[in-house]
Amino acid sequence: MSEGKGRAGAAVDSITPHTIREFTPPTELRGYDRDTVDGFLKEVAAMYELAVNDAAVLGRRVLELETVSDGSAPPWADVGDGDGATDVEALQRELRTYREREHAVATALVVAQQAASELGSKAEKDAEAIRMAAAADVESLRATAKKEADSIILEARRQAKKIDEEAVSERSAFERELDRLRSLTEATRQDLSDFLTQALSGLQEPGEDDHAFSSGAKDEKEAEKTPESR
Repeated sequence: MSEGKGRAGAAVDSITPHTIREFTPPTELRGYDRDTVDGFLKEVAAMYELAVNDAAVLGRRVLELETVSDGSAPPWADVGDGDGATDVEALQRELRTYREREHAVATALVVAQQAASELGSKAEKDAEAIRMAAAADVESLRATAKKEADSIILEARRQAKKIDEEAVSERSAFERELDRLRSLTEATRQDLSDFLTQALSGLQEPGEDDHAFSSGAKDEKEAEKTPESR
C-alpha cells in the first residue's frame, strides 16, 4: 500500500461522512468559533488532497485488477507461480474492496464539500445576523439616549421656569414690603413733624392757664403793700 493511501486512510478514519454531517462548531457571541471552524476546514482540505492522490492510486490499481478479471496477467503478476484461479479470486476480492473504498472516499469528498459550503453560507448568514443585531442595538441605544436627553432637557426647563416664577414672586413681595416701609416711614416722619410743630407753638405762645396765674400773682402783691406805701 502506498504512503498516500495510508495518509488518506487516516484522514478518512478521522473524518467520516457522519462526523461531517454532525459537525456543529461551538459558538462565541452568537457566531462560530473562528479557530475551530478554520481547523475543521483545514482538515477537510488536507483530506481532500490526500483523497485525490489516493483516488489516482486506486484508479491505477482498479485498471490492473480489471485486467486480471478479464483473464490477462498484470505487469506485476508472477504467471508461473500458484494456482491461477485462486489468484484471480483473490484479486477480484481485492478489486471489490478497492471499489468500495473508492466509493467511500468519493462520498466523503462530496459530503465534505457540501459541509464546507454550508459552513461558509451559515457563517455568512450568522455574520449578517450579528451585524443586523448590532445595528438594531445601536439604534435602540441611540433612541434610548435621545429619550433620556429629551427628558433631562424638559426637566431642566421645568426647573428653570419654576425658579424664574419663584424669583418673580419673591421680587414682587419684596417690592410690596419696601413700599409698605416707605409709607410707614413717611407717616412716621409726618407725625413727628406735627408733634414738633405743636410743641414749639406751645413754648412760644403762653396758654390761658399761664395768663391767669400771672394775674393772680400780681393781685397778691398789691394786697401785701402797707397803707403807708399806698
